[in-house]
Amino acid sequence: MNLDMLFTHLVAFLAGAIAASALIRWAAERFVDRLLTEIEKEAPPQSPETRLEIEVVDNQVLCYNADTKEYICQGQTLAQVIDNFKQRFPVAGDIKLVPANDDTREWARAQLAKLNETGTSI
Repeated sequence: MNLDMLFTHLVAFLAGAIAASALIRWAAERFVDRLLTEIEKEAPPQSPETRLEIEVVDNQVLCYNADTKEYICQGQTLAQVIDNFKQRFPVAGDIKLVPANDDTREWARAQLAKLNETGTSI
C-alpha cells in the first residue's frame, strides 16, 4: 500500500465519520423536537386565573388552592396575602378569592373596601 492510497482511505474515512455524526445529530434533534411536541400537547392548559379559598383563623388568613386544597400562602391582611402569593407565584395570572364561610366573606369585603380607600391596586 503506497502513501497516496493510505491518504485516500484516510480522507474517505474522515468524510464518512463526519457525515455519520451529522446524520446522528440530525436524527437526535428530530427525535427531541417530536418528543417536546408530544409533551406540549399532553400538558394541561394553563389557567389564567387562580382560585384561592381563604379562611380566617386567629387573625391569620390562610389560603388554599380552591381546586386541589393545597396550601398556598397566608397573611394578616388581604394586601399581605396578595404580596405573599405574588412572591411565591410571580408569573401567575388573576386571583379569584373564594371565601370558606360567611365570616370570611365579610372579612374579604371589608379588606377590599380598605384597599379601595387607600388606592392600593391588586
